[in-house]
Amino acid sequence: MDRNQMSLQTSPGCMQDEGEARRQTGQTLARNCNSVTGCVVADQRNATFGNTLNAGGGGVWALQIAASGIYMWFWPVSLVPFRV
Repeated sequence: MDRNQMSLQTSPGCMQDEGEARRQTGQTLARNCNSVTGCVVADQRNATFGNTLNAGGGGVWALQIAASGIYMWFWPVSLVPFRV
């Protein structure tokens, strides 16, 4: 596997939005956030998981939880403007 998947599990009644209300670059695999897997979105870019991520030098993930939604971002190390 060379692409990451993000999952969110919540209480009953929480579903991922459909269509235009949902702005994302990943592919939705599951919308029911109260299922065994939760809401699942698969990253469509290569080198975001496993050996291909490691070979590319890694990357940075960020998570924002806000009243308007939950947001996740990934930047490959080549696009990170700083080094720790």
